[in-house]
Amino acid sequence: MSPETVWYLEPVGSKTMTTNETLAELLQKEDACTNVMCADKETHNLWRCGERTVRAFKDDPRFEVVIWRRDDGGDIVRVEPDSFDKKQSTPTPSNPRIKEIVERLRRSKEKPVSP
Repeated sequence: MSPETVWYLEPVGSKTMTTNETLAELLQKEDACTNVMCADKETHNLWRCGERTVRAFKDDPRFEVVIWRRDDGGDIVRVEPDSFDKKQSTPTPSNPRIKEIVERLRRSKEKPVSP
């Protein structure tokens, strides 16, 4: 993949809310892309991000995502996780900020116990 590759993550499944909240904290508001028509001829709610963010989210059991990228023709195409790994030359360390955000979100959802 070229350095100009534009990556996207789509939160899916039962972890959609946690994934969306974490991405919203990590990325800029402008990176939220709603109702995007993709190569599969369906609309998706995506987050534009870098390769490092894709790598951090794709293997983390706290999140469930589909990986997308913009191809040379401008279409947004789905990328299988195994295919993503094969195309990357060097592993990228995960972003430690993700863990901090997830922990803060988890704590904010915990309800205090009444005496």
